[in-house]
Amino acid sequence: AAFAMLQRRANTTLDFECPKTKELLQSYMKGIFPEVEVEIPDRAWRRLGFQQNDPRTDFRGAGVLALECLEYFSREYQLEARRIIGEAEKGSLEYLFSATAINVTFHLICYFQLHE
Repeated sequence: AAFAMLQRRANTTLDFECPKTKELLQSYMKGIFPEVEVEIPDRAWRRLGFQQNDPRTDFRGAGVLALECLEYFSREYQLEARRIIGEAEKGSLEYLFSATAINVTFHLICYFQLHE
């Protein structure tokens, strides 16, 4: 049952017009930067580690699962998420956290053969 649910989430393409998708994106942003009100596109999405001002461009291939994982991380592990985003944003290793997390999710989807 759990495998089937993960498979469904991995194969569900994000619908960026869907209120639930918009809510998950905003919840992810609020988990890290609660004071920031953003639209899409907005420069603030880059602070979360997206490649562009429009986070939608980074979600190819990992389905709804990638967004749900990011939102869960920012909600359930808020302090850790803020620390990691801060380190990624200004540390000597500077990397795109959200884009990296989406890619890791995609590789896990492939490894566990969740694509239909």
